[in-house]
Amino acid sequence: MKFDLKSHTKYLVVHGSRAYGMQQSTSDVDVKGFAIPPLEYYLSPFKNSAENGKAGFQQVDTQSTIEKAFFDVLTEEEKAVSRAEKVEGVVYDFRKFVRLCAKMNPTMVECLFVRDEEVRVTSPVAEALREIAPAFLSTKAKWTYSGYAADQLGRIERHRRWLFKPPTEQPKREDFDLPPGPFMNKSE
Repeated sequence: MKFDLKSHTKYLVVHGSRAYGMQQSTSDVDVKGFAIPPLEYYLSPFKNSAENGKAGFQQVDTQSTIEKAFFDVLTEEEKAVSRAEKVEGVVYDFRKFVRLCAKMNPTMVECLFVRDEEVRVTSPVAEALREIAPAFLSTKAKWTYSGYAADQLGRIERHRRWLFKPPTEQPKREDFDLPPGPFMNKSE
């Protein structure tokens, strides 16, 4: 990514435990939003070429990049927490953000319904999306939200099993139906 993320970000919200008012003293600061990259990221015939520095843009989620770009838009309390804990999150390409909302991705759709107090960066396009946010809601929510809940429950159950009965030996490749050794060497 070779453009200034902050100046191209059109929407950024605090989400997670802080958006629900359920944060604890050790809770980190989570942000999500979208950016509209420079035009050449959309139009360049070489946009997927690493040589020209325009390798396309789908999202940025590295903690250091997010923290560097958005630390100054946080509230004083969030800045204090992020000094002790961290700021993490994702800034998506606008098109990907809208696609995820249209697919009823739970964490994307919730970004459109946050209270105004959680909005850290906004723009006319973001406000237009928030105005039509109810149009993203559909009966598909039943499946995406229940699937998300089932996945989370599965993770909790697996973690609980591991806590009460941790592995006693190093896992072997055969335990996962893999061949005894890699079929390619490291240089390949």
